[in-house]
Amino acid sequence: MIMSSNQAGIDEKIRQIENIFVETPQIKEIFEDIDEAMDTARIIDYKKQPTSILITAQSGMGKTTIFDHYLAKYPRYQAEEGDVVPVLSSTLLDDKSPKGAPGHMLRDLGDWLQGKGGTRGELTDRFVVQCNGVKVEAIFIDEFQNAIENGSDNIIWNTSEWIKTLVNLTGRPVILFGMPYSKQVIDTNIALIKRFPVIHHIDEYDLETASGWLIFLDEVDNQLPFEAKVGLADEELGVRLMCAAGGNLSRLMKQIIRPAAKKAVRAGETKLTIDQLLKASIKIQRVPMESNPLNFDVPLDSLEVVHEIAETQYNKPYSRKGNWKYRQVATEEKLSRVLSKN
Repeated sequence: MIMSSNQAGIDEKIRQIENIFVETPQIKEIFEDIDEAMDTARIIDYKKQPTSILITAQSGMGKTTIFDHYLAKYPRYQAEEGDVVPVLSSTLLDDKSPKGAPGHMLRDLGDWLQGKGGTRGELTDRFVVQCNGVKVEAIFIDEFQNAIENGSDNIIWNTSEWIKTLVNLTGRPVILFGMPYSKQVIDTNIALIKRFPVIHHIDEYDLETASGWLIFLDEVDNQLPFEAKVGLADEELGVRLMCAAGGNLSRLMKQIIRPAAKKAVRAGETKLTIDQLLKASIKIQRVPMESNPLNFDVPLDSLEVVHEIAETQYNKPYSRKGNWKYRQVATEEKLSRVLSKN
């Protein structure tokens, strides 16, 4: 089937919308810190204690973006001597057994025994040998909070000891990604505090960081495939978008800007409109017209930035900022009808 030039143009614009990426100053700093840790470990041939890094954030604030950036930058490949895995990526499952984490990481590495057979110590030793064999340069562990989810103090301590052993035996930088409360694993063990001297927390946006939010919106506007800018960074629209998204970048892009922009492209529009942003929010976020922050008939001074947080996280360490407003939600609940003052 031959694709028409018009359809090809639409497809290209939608691809451009889906590939929008804004490197914020903090994301840039994180990239630089990871690159430096990897370069230093390689230069000293993994013979000394590396600099490891913890990156925490609520869902939707860029952890996955960082993760994917390094998987694309350092892909697995086949060499004459066998597989090469420059960056080992692993996602920890909610498995409290002592052998759960090392076994799962062995499977991700391509272990011929699928991470089975042996004690936790034996699995860890096998992991170290295979890391050397496939020339791992860094170890990225996502969803790190799963290692301690609803865990006892003993589980948290054992997890911290295992991470310390992983850093010591491999000599590779370990980059942990997790929810804010996963920092308690580092705090539990003074030896880990020394091994993870670099900790980044990526906050959602609120009114005190509105300038950074507006800069982000302006760059998104620049990357949208339209002849004219919508003015996302205009102060009032920018604040309304912050209220609609609760300061969360994923909600902003996935629930408002991307669906509205794709709708405009398919309709042949040359500019994204505020009305299209409003309609996307009503449809996807299910925030009704009468209270939707993107409805300019709703007074701006009646709106607040309300941060969404899972009920299971609300009372966990490092999960909230004292002067921010939060709404607890069940894990599957969507942001809806809560963004304006009652």
